Amino acid sequence: MNLRQGAVRRWNTVERVGAQRSRRLTCSLVGIAAIVGSGCGDRQLADSFMPPPAPRISRFLAADAATQLDANGQFILPAPARRGNRPEIDATQAVALAEGWARDLAPGLLPMLRSQHRGPINLAGLRHCGRVFYAESPHEELPAELPAVYHRTNGSWWLVTMCAASGEPTVSVAVSAYDTHLSLRDGHLVYPLDQTQGQEFWASGIPRDLHGALPLPPEEAVRLVSELTGRRVVATPQLITPGSGNGMPQTARWRVKIDRPSALRHAADARAISADEIFASVVMFKEPPYLSVASPLQPDGRDVRWVSEAAWRAIPRGGAARGQRPLNSVTHLARRAGVPVVFDRVTTQGGQ
Repeated sequence: MNLRQGAVRRWNTVERVGAQRSRRLTCSLVGIAAIVGSGCGDRQLADSFMPPPAPRISRFLAADAATQLDANGQFILPAPARRGNRPEIDATQAVALAEGWARDLAPGLLPMLRSQHRGPINLAGLRHCGRVFYAESPHEELPAELPAVYHRTNGSWWLVTMCAASGEPTVSVAVSAYDTHLSLRDGHLVYPLDQTQGQEFWASGIPRDLHGALPLPPEEAVRLVSELTGRRVVATPQLITPGSGNGMPQTARWRVKIDRPSALRHAADARAISADEIFASVVMFKEPPYLSVASPLQPDGRDVRWVSEAAWRAIPRGGAARGQRPLNSVTHLARRAGVPVVFDRVTTQGGQ
């Protein structure tokens, strides 16, 4: 097995441990979900939600990064950088589609969402709240001949938080940046009949003990990294999805650049690691935030097995049994230059 094969295997197996644990709580691909039930009978929480105070992070920032904070001490995140020729929706469209998802598709997922949230959910009271984050794909854009569903699976995502009437963050909806085929009529989702469907949304109930931190706010990522390393952050954090097969979009990592390399320790074997970039995320919802660095060996990409547009259209609307989807082509999906997909967890400071 050569080095590239070994890195690909790590990408598809080591990180999958966290992805599988996340999927037990999350991972709902609801593009073609059936709509059942209503959930409007849930008891609304009577107590108002009190969010934790945002960390004051100016002391963790170098001068240039400190200029990127707004009056509330939150990062002014840059507009998404377009890559490739495929059109994308903007943040306003993503919020509208997420609200359409809450009306049309969330009822069929209500038992799962309640279990993940660990509390009651009144779907009729859900409203968009807070900030909308754009999580960039670590992959290059797929060739145009592949069905759109593969582009959505491997592309970038908008992360929209839905709150209860009390203000408590309740559901996180990831909306594919490639959902340009969807529209709304009277607040309800409209799917075109002449295009393949699926992978438009990923959704999860937000565990109540996360206090809405799904994804982790960039200011909290900065605080964690700076306190771990004793270094100052020199740039606005960048949010990157884990990539297809390695976790849901809500487990995207903030890429945090510090002013000089820090000596760290590998969480598993305590070996010394030096890095000037730390990645912060909520990867497994029952554990504290996950801090990691890019592994020295990264794959150049991975192979995507896919079915033709005609074969995808032939799949029954309710899904197909295993073996009924012939994977008749293979395309190599390149990793974006300088964007890692394999990580080593770090938990302790190893010296200055």
